[in-house]
Amino acid sequence: MLGIRFYPHTAHYFIKEGMAVFNDEVLHPADLFGSDFLTLSDQVFNAPGMAKKVAILESFLITKLDSIGTKHQIIDHAVKNILTHKNRSDLNSILIDCGISARYLQKLFLQFVGISPKMFIKIIRFQNTFKYLMQQEPTLTSVAYDCGYFDQSHFIRDFKLLSGACPTRFLAENHPYNSFFLQESNRSYLFDY
Repeated sequence: MLGIRFYPHTAHYFIKEGMAVFNDEVLHPADLFGSDFLTLSDQVFNAPGMAKKVAILESFLITKLDSIGTKHQIIDHAVKNILTHKNRSDLNSILIDCGISARYLQKLFLQFVGISPKMFIKIIRFQNTFKYLMQQEPTLTSVAYDCGYFDQSHFIRDFKLLSGACPTRFLAENHPYNSFFLQESNRSYLFDY
């Protein structure tokens, strides 16, 4: 099995549609790239060795790469800022750094990421809670504080919204993927930043 993982804002560099149209959708790559994808999948399948398969994929993606412009630089700065400052992301500082309005940032996020900047921050902060919840006997108050929530109630409300369960119930259940994304060997963007 071979897959491609994009940072949250980079798939739009290769796909011309705004990312918001893909929310809650499952699409076949041929729906996005047409017959080019069918040719690509045959080439990748028949290539000897993983290095050759990756080289074919890279070559294909380079041909689809959109020119990098000011929009790309702004969204790249905003996403990296949020990933770097998971617990203390500040949209106002991003707006000041980029010299743009909140409305324009919202438009860029919908186009490149598919969700609003506030929802993106909420998701990153939620994902970051697992580092703290996996520690020995964490208190919900300390996790809430360490992850940048206003209080324990705010943390529980967001956690329940994004996971469907309160933190204590969620932890009591077995979810093997929680720790998977937090391990250095998996090099997820949650670990990288």
